[in-house]
Amino acid sequence: MIRFNIVLALARAEARLTRRLVRYWLFQGLALTVGIAGFVYYYWIHWAFSSWSATAALLNPRFLVGFIGIAATLVLLTPVSPLGSDPEALTGRVMAWSWVRAFTPVVNTYAVVYLVGGAAWSAVSYRLRGRGSRARAVGNMLIAIGGLAPAIGGLFTRFGRTGVLGVSLLIGLTLIWSGYRTVVGDASPSLHPDQ
Repeated sequence: MIRFNIVLALARAEARLTRRLVRYWLFQGLALTVGIAGFVYYYWIHWAFSSWSATAALLNPRFLVGFIGIAATLVLLTPVSPLGSDPEALTGRVMAWSWVRAFTPVVNTYAVVYLVGGAAWSAVSYRLRGRGSRARAVGNMLIAIGGLAPAIGGLFTRFGRTGVLGVSLLIGLTLIWSGYRTVVGDASPSLHPDQ
């Protein structure tokens, strides 16, 4: 005999789950679209202006646009199984395709080199310039150290110390913001005529 109350309860549960999944996939589609738009914008900026910046020309990101797009797509398509992990800890064990995590070091290393290297290069350039640009050198050094802080937190996370990541992100953002405010507040002329 068919119990209609059980069938109706299962149908209601399935409808709630389906609505949640539809919202999830809409969010994933929106995130992927925004990510691709960001990478296209990033690619265009460096294609159009890399001749003006020695750092952008040295660290040519054109080959990374496709790589990052493929990596982002694979991460978004990775099946997730939260049952095998601790709900209190950040972990990559929830990803069914664990090989997708191999993309992380390449992308993060490039980002750290680009941010920290560019800011350190600017700090050294301003420091060598001498009088009047000390605040810009200090500001760029703060930005470089602030960019390095989340990388250190990510390294701790990789070794199981997930609590360090939030603190290092806060420290990094605070240092980057302080460096930005220091550079913007300096009235001395920039090394770059377009600024």
